[in-house]
Amino acid sequence: MGEPFDDLPIDIKIKGYRLIGKLTNRYKNGSLFYRYADLKGKDFICAWLHHLIINQVQEQTTFLLSTDEDLILLPDYCQPTLLSAFLDIFHAGNNAPNAFFVEAALAYIKQAHKLENGNRASKSALDVAKEQLSRAIQQPYEPELKRLYHNVTDMTQVLGETFEQHCQILLQPVWNATHR
Repeated sequence: MGEPFDDLPIDIKIKGYRLIGKLTNRYKNGSLFYRYADLKGKDFICAWLHHLIINQVQEQTTFLLSTDEDLILLPDYCQPTLLSAFLDIFHAGNNAPNAFFVEAALAYIKQAHKLENGNRASKSALDVAKEQLSRAIQQPYEPELKRLYHNVTDMTQVLGETFEQHCQILLQPVWNATHR
């Protein structure tokens, strides 16, 4: 990756939002994110958001490495509307629980990719995401999910059309691009 770079201060305006902060994980030859375990949805989203933000300032490649995935996010994957769509989701989520669950979203896009590429997978991407969320609700390390959704028997009430649209528009294209 080359020599490490200092954190990059960010102060950008995007569709009525002002995004202020700093970007870390920067090196001479790109940004690097890694996990010494299987890829989690939060890792994918973190790297993807970092990539979208840094490419607002300068063109750069982002590398996301884990024990089961090595992803290279190219500057070409950035579309101007993607970052503002994530900001809209964040803003809406500050007012009410929303349908963007990152671990279920990762399960969704992985399954959708398998289905699109002729894998023998038989379950729909939405069914796999629902199963992932149902399992997560039962985990002791996810108390907020249990508190909010423990009485929900039909995950379609939680992961519906909005969730699918988020996955298909914001995540699936980059996942597919990194798995060509």
